[in-house]
Amino acid sequence: DHLSNEEPAAKKTEDEKSVASQKIEPEKDAVPGPPGNITTLEGAANEIRQALKADVALSAIATQVIFQETPEGLKVSVSDGERRSIYPAGQAALTAPGEAIVRLIGRTLSASPALISVEGHAAHLETGSDANQDRLWSLSVERAVKAEEALRASGFPMDQVDSISGLGSAEPLLREDPSLPGNRRVTFLVAMPKAR
Repeated sequence: DHLSNEEPAAKKTEDEKSVASQKIEPEKDAVPGPPGNITTLEGAANEIRQALKADVALSAIATQVIFQETPEGLKVSVSDGERRSIYPAGQAALTAPGEAIVRLIGRTLSASPALISVEGHAAHLETGSDANQDRLWSLSVERAVKAEEALRASGFPMDQVDSISGLGSAEPLLREDPSLPGNRRVTFLVAMPKAR
């Protein structure tokens, strides 16, 4: 009985299948320890999953938190979904559920040595015009800044925020249709400092 990030729907697009296959699976019977014990990317993913599962209000939208292991670290993306909007179209401010998830991630990782880079993303055509790419870049930067503010409000140490950036619509999560709402998101790239 563990938290899954899979949508229950039978129909998944090729990109959704690809993203799902990159997700880090939680350890079987993982027991959350004190946040200060998080020293690995797998431990960070497990602790965030457990915190989401334990929060009754957020557990229903936990599938909108996507974990991907990359060579740079653990990507934790909080994206728009069918159940709840994280970022309304064309707006930078997080919705209440979006802010609650970001704060939960910050609290969960606050006592760890994790370094976090914050990336804002926008959906293609979100601002209404293909020619308005500059606005998408600005919007994604504004989203990253708002997410960093929520992270700071959670108690996450600001000296552990490595960077804040906006990527416009350049890196869609759902590549088959870059205009889908699921591409509106904030991504936290979590890296553990190497032992010296």
